[in-house]
Amino acid sequence: MPDAAKSFFGGLAATGYMLPLLFGAQVLGGALVILGLVPLGLLILAPVIVNIIAFHVFLAPEGLPLAILVAALELFLAWADRKVYAPLFGLRA
Repeated sequence: MPDAAKSFFGGLAATGYMLPLLFGAQVLGGALVILGLVPLGLLILAPVIVNIIAFHVFLAPEGLPLAILVAALELFLAWADRKVYAPLFGLRA
């Protein structure tokens, strides 16, 4: 892992709350998807996935292909439930 990525991860760990919050969001979002509450799970996972993409674009590019795959899967599931998200954008379902 590049030094900048280690420093970033070390900074998150040093806060004492950020890593548990991040991992908790991943577990909760994943559990909701598995339990069939896909739209809510995806809403919780979306900011995590955006940060994963940014991390790999700017700090650790070797993991970018897997991050793009995860983002593509998120977008596919969100597209499949797009009618559920319509009210968030002021659109009619």
